[in-house]
Amino acid sequence: DGAAYDDFRFIVTDGNGGYLGNLTFQMEVLVPVKEEIEGSVAFKMYPNPAEDVVWFALDQPTSTPVSLQLLNISGQVLHSEVVARGQSRFSVTTNQLPRGVYFVQLAGTYGVYTQKLILK
Repeated sequence: DGAAYDDFRFIVTDGNGGYLGNLTFQMEVLVPVKEEIEGSVAFKMYPNPAEDVVWFALDQPTSTPVSLQLLNISGQVLHSEVVARGQSRFSVTTNQLPRGVYFVQLAGTYGVYTQKLILK
C-alpha cells in the first residue's frame, strides 16, 4: 500500500544523571510506489539541478486539471499554478528564485506527488 512503519526511542535526561523515562514513538512513512499522475501517466522533471527553467513531462495528457506548487524547504509556497486538462508538457520559470533545494508538488484527483528540485 506504499506505507512503511518504523519506531524510535526518545530519552530525556535532567542533566544530573537522572532521566524521565523511555518514550517510544511509532511513525508511518508513506513511500511513493510509482511515479504516476492520473493513473498510468509517468511524471518527469528536467533538468534537475536546474537554473532558469524547469520542464515537466507526462507520458500522456492529464484528464483533469493538475495543481502545481513549488515549495521551499520550510514548506512555504513560492509558486502555484493550475495546469490545464489535456497538457502533457509544461514549464516553470525559476530564474527569480535563489539557489537551493525545493519541492515540487503535483496534485489532482489521483492524490499528491512530491519531488525534490535543486536550483543551481
